[in-house]
Amino acid sequence: GKIRDLWFIGTPKRNEATLKRPAAALGTADTILYVATLLNPDRLSALSQIGNATPASRWVQKVFDVASRQGVTAADWNAAFDLELGSLADWPTDAHWPSMIAALAVKDYARAQKVVNVLPTAIDEDAGWNKIEKDGVQYFVMQNPFSWFAVAPTIALSQKLLVVGMDSRSVEDAIKRGEQGGGG
Repeated sequence: GKIRDLWFIGTPKRNEATLKRPAAALGTADTILYVATLLNPDRLSALSQIGNATPASRWVQKVFDVASRQGVTAADWNAAFDLELGSLADWPTDAHWPSMIAALAVKDYARAQKVVNVLPTAIDEDAGWNKIEKDGVQYFVMQNPFSWFAVAPTIALSQKLLVVGMDSRSVEDAIKRGEQGGGG
């Protein structure tokens, strides 16, 4: 029934860090895409200063600018998180479209809380966000004025993981898999 394929794309090594791929454990039998990369907050915060910056790089710059105005620095990011970003897309057979998440491992929970508490405002200063705590995990869910639209950007922070996704269910499921030590 399903096509299974693996692609590995390498890039020139720019530092001595090695990918450990911890976010791969968040995948399920329905995972259709997994990407791992190393982040450098010092370089990300300067993305829009590059000539011909893309809309995405300008948005990332805005996020870093807003976070910086609220006291979050690249040093906070480096101390709070293991900077290997894992991104996954799952597409269960009963879903109309795939769900996507991105995850970072938490190194320092207190510093991670500082970063995550400013992220909702940094991501969208005009949106309303609901903060919920469930089973020791903090969830920030963007309020969606269109209840018929299934997108509700969600940020979750546990002692082990920061997970960001486009819907609450996929983020909560990933957190649960991470807390239990893996997926399927």
